[in-house]
Amino acid sequence: GLWLGAYPPRTVWSLPPDTPAAVQERYNTYCYPDAVVLAQTEDSQSVLTSDDKDILTRTRLKVLDVIKAPAGLAVGDQIAVVRSGGEVFNHGEHLRVRNDSWSDFSAGRVFILKLRAIHHAGMDHYFNLMYREAAMADMRLVDEWDLFAVGTPYADIQADLQRLPARYACPPSR
Repeated sequence: GLWLGAYPPRTVWSLPPDTPAAVQERYNTYCYPDAVVLAQTEDSQSVLTSDDKDILTRTRLKVLDVIKAPAGLAVGDQIAVVRSGGEVFNHGEHLRVRNDSWSDFSAGRVFILKLRAIHHAGMDHYFNLMYREAAMADMRLVDEWDLFAVGTPYADIQADLQRLPARYACPPSR
């Protein structure tokens, strides 16, 4: 079965008052999630909830690069992301729940993902997707994402986010 937890409230940590807004946003992008990874979709499976009121989709992705991750999550690992929406056949009916805020997780697509671990899911590397994922094409951003402009190369995003901990310490994990 699949499990989907409620999204935790967004926390904004305080940096010195003279910190530029762009640095504050990148700090929140890096510090708040348990993991920030570059990953490629492998496959997805949708299921109808037991009360027949929603469809949940579990997508398996392969980690291509790690910007930030908990111990034990590394390049080459598979992760699973659960999100609301998808389509299923139920008693001969085609049912679809569409969420326009999510990207198409077709096999082979590459994304930067901000993730929160589902610690009580009973398995390793199971995550809730936090906020909007960043679609990549030819290792460049397809859309604007967390103040990074369309076309920003992945290497620039990675370097920018990894510089933050050197200047500002993230608060302890929850």
